[in-house]
Amino acid sequence: MNRHRPTPTNPHPSRRGSVLIAVIITLIMVQIVVIGVVTLAARDQNLTKLRLESEQAQYAAESAMSMALREVYNGADEDTDGGIGTISAKTVNGCTVTVTSSTSGSTTTLTAVANAPTASRKVVAKLSS
Repeated sequence: MNRHRPTPTNPHPSRRGSVLIAVIITLIMVQIVVIGVVTLAARDQNLTKLRLESEQAQYAAESAMSMALREVYNGADEDTDGGIGTISAKTVNGCTVTVTSSTSGSTTTLTAVANAPTASRKVVAKLSS
């Protein structure tokens, strides 16, 4: 029996393997597209997390600066860290914040630094007397 002769069950004997190859190529292409979509989604999720932590650090630094300014305006050490206008290692919005104070002449500079797991932000205020 000749394998390359058409029969009622196999009208195109030369195409037997080509359909299987086409299906395999199609599946490989679909897998590549799926892997690309999953990779992009994971990358987007990571960027969103970084952006969120950056914003949290910014808000925490601004909040700590507000606390320090309140101390300066009230003339009282409200957080009992030993200094008016300074904040020592407080946790605000999930970030560790510190505020330092330095004076040069009649200008006092307050520097608030907030550290999140993947971001750090600094806010500076200059006060003149």
